[in-house]
Amino acid sequence: MSTFGASLTSRKHILVASTPDGQYRSKEALSDEFDLKFASTLREAQNLLEDGHFHMVIAGVHFDDSQMFELLHFVRSKDQWSQIPFVVIQAQDGAFEVMESIKKVADHLGATGFLRLHDLTPRTANKVLRTAVKNTLSAAEKQKQSPGK
Repeated sequence: MSTFGASLTSRKHILVASTPDGQYRSKEALSDEFDLKFASTLREAQNLLEDGHFHMVIAGVHFDDSQMFELLHFVRSKDQWSQIPFVVIQAQDGAFEVMESIKKVADHLGATGFLRLHDLTPRTANKVLRTAVKNTLSAAEKQKQSPGK
């Protein structure tokens, strides 16, 4: 097997459940390092999860007319995905109080993180997203290796 082929098989698989704009931005930020699968609807996301193996889920606040909470509940209610990181992204502007409430509910339902990218330049948002994904995956891997801690 070539070195190129070996590196492809070791890439982490991430499900991105988002609006088309969010999918484009995620692809721009992450596709060079991660294997991304995209879902525009809750049903698509559920089907992809059931058919594949993912190391992380990224969901936009506005995913499928605000179905992000349903996807988060679906992921956390299944043993096989209950421990994978689930990061919520706010890429569009919204009232601060509303976004704070969304963050609190997402935290309560088991989201791993909440990223506010809406007021950043695209370049900075890409860097923040890439760094957050790498750090979250690294922390999840460490936790898997030492579950007693």
